[in-house]
This record gives sequence, structure tokens and C-alpha cells, in this order.
Amino acid sequence: MLNEFTDFKRNGTGSIQREIAEFIRKKIVSGKLLPGEKLPSLRKLAELWNTNSFSVNLAMDELTELGFLTKQHGRGVFVSPAREKIRCIGIYNSCLNSDPRQEVSFQFIQAELCRRLTEMGCSYVIWNDVRPEAEHTVPPDEMSRAIVSGEVQAIAGTLVRNCDKEWFSALPVKKAAMSADRFPEGGWERLAAPLRERKRPAAIVPVTGPQSFLLESLQNAGVHFTPSRVRQLEEKEYLGKDWTAIGYNLAKELLSRKTRPDALLAYPDNLVPGVLYAVYESGLKVPDDLLLVLHRNVELDYCCPFPVLYLDTRLSAIAERLANAVTNTPEK
Repeated sequence: MLNEFTDFKRNGTGSIQREIAEFIRKKIVSGKLLPGEKLPSLRKLAELWNTNSFSVNLAMDELTELGFLTKQHGRGVFVSPAREKIRCIGIYNSCLNSDPRQEVSFQFIQAELCRRLTEMGCSYVIWNDVRPEAEHTVPPDEMSRAIVSGEVQAIAGTLVRNCDKEWFSALPVKKAAMSADRFPEGGWERLAAPLRERKRPAAIVPVTGPQSFLLESLQNAGVHFTPSRVRQLEEKEYLGKDWTAIGYNLAKELLSRKTRPDALLAYPDNLVPGVLYAVYESGLKVPDDLLLVLHRNVELDYCCPFPVLYLDTRLSAIAERLANAVTNTPEK
């Protein structure tokens, strides 16, 4: 069994645990590792790959969360049982008043999702919903027909707006909507520790989506954001608007206060160019006067002139989770 793992080679495109996870995932998807097969021990794999057991275990944890592996206490790690075959998946995008610049990340996720589904042997259809907002109380007609006829057996929402959530959650098929990668690389403590040392941290985040765990996770790690220094955006305030201008105006307003923040968190990365310009205009020294924590999608990097902390997410990991969510159905 160990011979199946000897061809692992690092390619330098990510952390060792991510490369191990991708290597094992490809073995499972290609059928080289069969459902129910037991993997070698963490120690043996770590020795084979000249790494540590901790990194191997992190990779196993990731694949277990995605449903590719199953851990059995006292017995080891096994390839998960075969999934019920889903032939075709509908991919839904709510394109209502979308800012093309905002859509770059969603287009990347959609392309990555399509690649993953093809790799899994699933076909797909894509619906870009450009109806007026008033019509977003029900699914698009073509989606309803595809579900009723059995053309699609699951729906993946790469972009589901607030106005779509009620009918989307009621769809009579397996469905999943995109969510951000909940854990930044390096963990929350890497961001929380330097923020705890600042007395007046501020944040600019949307009300819906990832912010629901972002501020909560940092606050649980001991970072205190007072409400007066938090700017939360409703979807109607940024949908179809210039994100750069929004980031600039909010950051400038916060940094112009009599008791200005000594740390600033900005999420998502669409806001960052404007935030950077406001910081540059302020003349503050980064990170001495102002600690910056900025969101960054790793695959869509940007140029930053300041030494900052990054809250990194991987769009490919988000697409992986979404693909798994709509294809991983329980055995009958």
C-alpha cells in the first residue's frame, strides 16, 4: 500500500499540508485509492515524504472535512465510502447589478468549480441570473424546469444574493451556496496576537457573508472592536457600486477621527485599493502608527506598498468545498 504514495513530489505552490492533501485527493478522484482502503500511518507517510506527522495530519483533517477520508478512532484513516452518483449539477450566479471588478473572484471560483466537477465525472449547466431584483423571489424558469425534469440533481450557488436566499434554501434538490474559507492560513492567533496589542482596532466589513464569523472569531481570540470603530456595509450599499471609493471613504472617515484607530481590518479585498490610498494620504507610518490587516484572495494577489498582515483565503479551496458539498451524498 505504501508504494502508492512514493510518487509524491513537492511543487512549491503552497504549504506542505496543502500539497499532500491535493496529492491524496487526486489519488482518490482518479480511482487509484478505492473506497474503504486504509491509508498508511501518519508516521510512515511522514518518513516517506521527509516531513513531520503534524503536517500529514493537517492534510488528513482537511480531506476528512471535505468528505474524501474517514477517521476511525483506534483503527486509522480510510478512503470514504463511494458516493451516490450525481450526473449533472446546476451552477447558479445572481448577477443582479454586479460590479465587474467584484465578479473576478466569483469567475475564478466558477472556473475552478467546473474543473473540479469535470474531474469528478459530473456534467454541469450554468445559470447567470440577470433578472431585475423584483423578480428574484423565485428561481429562474430554466432552473425550475431543469429540476422538475430531473436534468440536474443538485445546485451549486457560487453567488447567492440576500434576495435569493429564501427560494434557494427551499429548492427540492441537494444544494449548497459558496462560503468563504473560514480559517485563514496560519490560524486566527497569527492575526489576533498583534491586534490585541493595539488599543483602538477598527474594522470595515460587509454585514452579510464572511463577516459573521470574521469579527466573532477575532473577538473570541481577545480582540475588542468597539461599535463606534466598526463600519458594516449592507448589500444595498455596495452592490453595483465602486468598491474602491467605498473603501477610501470609510477608511478616511475612520482615520480622520480625533481618536483615530491604531489598527484597521479591511474585508473583502475589493475594498483594499481604496483603503490603501486613504492610509497613504493620512501620512501614518505602517505598522508603527497603524497596523493594517487586509483580506487577500491568494490567487488574485495585489500590490501593497506597506508592511501588513494578510487574512488569506484560497478561492480554489472554496471551490473544492462547494464541489464536495453538492456531490457528497449519503449512501443509501
